[in-house]
Amino acid sequence: MNLMLFPDHQFACGLALAIGKEAQLTREEIQKVVEFYRVDKDNVRYREFCDMLENAFTVPHLEKKPMTLVARPPEGTLGRVSLGKFCGWPKNSVEETCACCFG
Repeated sequence: MNLMLFPDHQFACGLALAIGKEAQLTREEIQKVVEFYRVDKDNVRYREFCDMLENAFTVPHLEKKPMTLVARPPEGTLGRVSLGKFCGWPKNSVEETCACCFG
């Protein structure tokens, strides 16, 4: 099996650039991810990390098993900030919708 090993510093930089800001990850949190997927002193199991992200809320090869029940997280548990309900969208203008949702 090809583990697709990446240098830990390259993995940490890529993670920070790709999702660090959007996920509001601190350096300590990124380092915890690096430590979790570390395989030796200098390398990280990148393929395992990608597989975990890809299959976090689904089942691999679901198209072959369409009747499988997939567990979903409760609504609103994945976001850090609640945006509230959309007020009349798409009828309202963008400005009205943004004002309603973002106060």
